[in-house]
Amino acid sequence: MKASSCWPIVAAFSCALSCYGATIVVMRTEDGILLAADSKVTRQGSNPPPRCKIHQYGKVFVAIASGGKSESIGLDTERMVRTAVAAKGPLLSKVESFTNAARGYLLADVESQKKSNMAAFQRAYLGKRILDVTFASIEGPKPEAVVETFFVDGAGTLHDLPSPLAGHRLLVTGMTSAIKSYTDRNTGWYEQQGPETAIKNFMELEIAMEKNAVGPPISILKLDAGGAHWIEAGACPAIRN
Repeated sequence: MKASSCWPIVAAFSCALSCYGATIVVMRTEDGILLAADSKVTRQGSNPPPRCKIHQYGKVFVAIASGGKSESIGLDTERMVRTAVAAKGPLLSKVESFTNAARGYLLADVESQKKSNMAAFQRAYLGKRILDVTFASIEGPKPEAVVETFFVDGAGTLHDLPSPLAGHRLLVTGMTSAIKSYTDRNTGWYEQQGPETAIKNFMELEIAMEKNAVGPPISILKLDAGGAHWIEAGACPAIRN
């Protein structure tokens, strides 16, 4: 296991507007995986109740750090996720199935934005992540997780990148500035705190920094040999067996 944290995209790619309002953290433990998310919903001119951001699809759990649906291009992320995780095969093949389905819609959106409003494209797309989807599974012999990221590079080209948790300890998506700042300054955080304390502290750090976009209650899911269970359910429903 690598001691350093793994960030799906280098610091040059800040989060696009669609990522705002979510912080998703997945962390390796000695016997499994922790997956955490905030519950704040942000809509202009309203104050909606907290909402669960960790969704169960059988033995696969998914958290999306982006808008779930774009009416302009017909991208229904949750529908695509549901279809992909229902297919047979290992987690990586499910992630690939989702990626293949989503890529065409996102590419069409990127090209449309370039043509219709270059200034807006440069502001909201260029050099930014536009979609992060975290998949965590207990289907195989041991829990595993993958973050699939779509981003637009500095030349305006769409890319997708799968980041398996694998030997890394940490993957963070959505709003991440407070967490990244802390781990950069405290390289021994994992040994000092342990994963369950650390993941809760990380979520609280991000909530404190981004009060208007990220908020309680925190949901923390544990995946291990015994299955899936909530450490903190937050706004999420009971696990379906």
